[in-house]
Amino acid sequence: DGGELMFSSDAASSTEDSSFRQYWSLTDAQGNIIVSDDAYTGLGLALPWIPIVMYPKFTTTAVKYGYLTIDNGQIHTESTVWEGRIPLVIQPYLTVDGTWGIGSGSSTAPTYKLKIGGTTVDTWSESGLGAYQRGPIDIRPWFGWHFAKIEITVVVPTGSGAQIAAQVLGCTMRQS
Repeated sequence: DGGELMFSSDAASSTEDSSFRQYWSLTDAQGNIIVSDDAYTGLGLALPWIPIVMYPKFTTTAVKYGYLTIDNGQIHTESTVWEGRIPLVIQPYLTVDGTWGIGSGSSTAPTYKLKIGGTTVDTWSESGLGAYQRGPIDIRPWFGWHFAKIEITVVVPTGSGAQIAAQVLGCTMRQS
């Protein structure tokens, strides 16, 4: 039909100098972008968001709340509660969805850390109970790494008898 199937264009740059960055995209016959590089960062593909599989590393006390919990008496020192591997880091950002905080009982707020290759890239505390997304988290320093270890740790400094929420609902690498 004579339409373009692949083209390049300018996109606003992420730099302070207001310059433009070239990007490319492959489109269908209707002009819908099928795949493109990430014009904002210049790294990786703009689509798709790529899921990262994570596995629980603890024995849950119960799933009676609809999310996994761990007794806070087990986590007075930093403990890995979820772990996985990123087969190839090909996107600049990562997000993680989950249920975090105190599920029941009385405790100090748990502190969670997200680590890539042993380096902490995000830290958060939750004194209540909430299901929400963390990110986008910049993982560009690991771009190109194979089988990068990803883990979520938690520590609860004081208290016992409380149930701490530790439920990953989703984890994805993504573009900006």
